[in-house]
Amino acid sequence: SIIERCRAANSLCDIALIMSSETEEQGGTELPEIAHAIYSLCVENGYSYLNPISVFGSYTQANARGLMDNGSHINELGGDIISNLIAYYMLTPSLAVGVRSVVTGT
Repeated sequence: SIIERCRAANSLCDIALIMSSETEEQGGTELPEIAHAIYSLCVENGYSYLNPISVFGSYTQANARGLMDNGSHINELGGDIISNLIAYYMLTPSLAVGVRSVVTGT
């Protein structure tokens, strides 16, 4: 897997998995089964986890807030929000647990 390849290259690297945002086609579902599977993998292996649904809300909410580019993708503002959140937790190691426990949406 890509995670194994990263760890083989640098055994001290941190791993973070990011759930996809909800899309217009999903009709208001948050993909709870996939989100839970990714979250469980993170907990079992000590990876960080970020679920944009916790930040953006549903597709309808994110779109109303001007964060979606189209029916599937966040726009530049949405990308800025996610990248700033990731950078914040990367630069503040004592808060890294927050990515797993506060911004999970599970």
